[in-house]
Amino acid sequence: MPIIVNPIQLLQEMGQSVWLDGLQRDLVRSGQLRRWVHDGLISGVTYNAHVHCRAVCAQQAYADDIRSLGAGGSSPEQIRLTLLVEDARAAAELMAPMYRRTSGLEGLVSLPCMTSSPDPELVAADARMTWTSINHPNALIEVAPTPNGILALRQLVGAGINVVMAPIFSVERYREILDACASGLEDRKQSGAAIDAIAVITSFAINRIDNFIDSRLSQVHGRLEALAQRWLNGTASALARIAYQPF
Repeated sequence: MPIIVNPIQLLQEMGQSVWLDGLQRDLVRSGQLRRWVHDGLISGVTYNAHVHCRAVCAQQAYADDIRSLGAGGSSPEQIRLTLLVEDARAAAELMAPMYRRTSGLEGLVSLPCMTSSPDPELVAADARMTWTSINHPNALIEVAPTPNGILALRQLVGAGINVVMAPIFSVERYREILDACASGLEDRKQSGAAIDAIAVITSFAINRIDNFIDSRLSQVHGRLEALAQRWLNGTASALARIAYQPF
């Protein structure tokens, strides 16, 4: 009989971590997320606004909390934020053993910064509040990778808060994030605080660029068509190599 190879395990053998993009309550309460973690299939969980919104509207697991919070006078936005924090806290608690076992390399759970303000001071303050509300060291706070977001990044790293800045589309922005992270670590070191348990994650949206370029290449005809065909599906890997050059 042919041997069935799990593609997720193959990725992990190559040093890649697989994260679940879609924090939602039923996955935690049903035990499904715990099984995936136990089987070594999932190394982290990210928040996806569309997935979470659909889950809140469709899953009975949210109904009682929504009614209770509404009856207590909470606004729709306050209810949304409360549900988000509760889901992130439950997932972070479930992932905590993996986080400890891997010394913080795996077992992380992300939640977005709640403010849409461009003011870096307000972004940093909101991220601190969210971090404190979750109250787990394996939480990650998502901050938009804008110039002001990068200013907030330095403050958050200096405060010992884990941060996600994604997606990014240029090596220049990547270097700016590295510089802000290094400055935040230096600030924290000078204050006498530990710097060995802070996670900062960023990622290039190379799939979006690859899809865009491929859509253009597929429209090339005539004498350049053969050359365009050879370039199909090559943009992502080329961008990844460029992104790794700063290392």
